[in-house]
Amino acid sequence: MLNSSPSWNISHNTFVLQGFPELQRQRRLLALPFLALYVSVLLGNSVLVHVIRRVESLHSPMYLLICTLCLVDILVVTAIVPNTLLSLLFDWNHISLAGCLTQMFFTHFLSSVESTLLLAMALDRYVAICQPLRYADIIDSSMFVRLLLFTLLRSGSIMAALVGLAGSLWFCDSNVIRHCY
Repeated sequence: MLNSSPSWNISHNTFVLQGFPELQRQRRLLALPFLALYVSVLLGNSVLVHVIRRVESLHSPMYLLICTLCLVDILVVTAIVPNTLLSLLFDWNHISLAGCLTQMFFTHFLSSVESTLLLAMALDRYVAICQPLRYADIIDSSMFVRLLLFTLLRSGSIMAALVGLAGSLWFCDSNVIRHCY
């Protein structure tokens, strides 16, 4: 019978993010493209959200799904890039197990929400093309809310289970991770 917590096994509680080991001398310089991409993603998606909110004719389900996708895209890059910038600029390259699991959850949860939103957008376009006369009856505000709730519940339950399982593992090999976030 296997022991669930072996006494000979040590599990790491902190990890070292190695980032780009070949570019150690240019770490600070490497932060510039990350910062430029981060700012451009924030500005581009914020402009789209602002336009969709302001223009009344863009309040149809398709554009609301695009707006939601823009908001999730902002959250995805915000879950990844700030830690990467801190690591590159200030050599802040340690992360706790809880911090790692939290970042893992949000990164994968938001990415899953993005892909499920693309599925909802495909469903919306399918109904618009194949059932154009019934589109307004099928895709109304309650269907939109149900699609969003399904997206959140699906992504949240899958990622919570996966991160919970990852949290129960023993991390006894090297605590150096060759990633920057």
